[in-house]
Formats: sequence, C-alpha cells, structure tokens
Amino acid sequence: MFTVLITELCDSSSDIDLAALVDADGTVMAGSGLSGLHEDQFGAVVSSALSLGELAGGTSGAGALEHLLLEAADARLVLVRAGEDKALAVRASKTVALEELLREVKWAAESVTKFL
Repeated sequence: MFTVLITELCDSSSDIDLAALVDADGTVMAGSGLSGLHEDQFGAVVSSALSLGELAGGTSGAGALEHLLLEAADARLVLVRAGEDKALAVRASKTVALEELLREVKWAAESVTKFL
C-alpha cells in the first residue's frame, strides 16, 4: 500500500522526482524514483537529518518538528514525519511553489500514517 501512495505522489507532479518512506533505523520501506541512489545511504541520511531536526527543535524550545526542508543547488528535499518513527522524504525541483510542495507532502505523510 505504501508503494502505491508514494508512486501516486510522484505521479501527481512533474516537479517531484523521488519519494521514499524511511523508518527510524534508515531502512527505505517503500520508494519511487530511487534508481541510481544508494538506498542504504539515502535512508541513513534521511533518518539522521530527521533526528537532528527533532533535537534542534526540542533543545531550542521551538517545539515538535513538523517538517525539514533542505535547499540544494539543484533541488529541494522535504522530510515530513509519518507516524512516530518514520519519515516521508521527497525530492522536488526548485521551481515548484514551496507551499504547494509542503501541502502535497504533508497530505501524503498523513495518508501513509493511516496504514501504519
């Protein structure tokens, strides 16, 4: 079921070219557009970034982490919590409107959470 939801997310926008559900241990549970990537490394980076973001939010008094946005030279990477110990990671072009991207990724994460 996760794979279907993630594939639909990627298919919903030509700006989204990668999506993956990653658990707290860095295991990629389902994904689309991952060819050419080292899944183990990608999963570890997503898991570590989410943990760091949660730690930064908590220790700074900013509150619970809602999402993490990485702006790179060629794309954006958005990480959104999916359940207690998983994250949905999405890579999208820099041309997509940020609000639209966040709305789509949060909706997908909520949908995935219903099946956890």
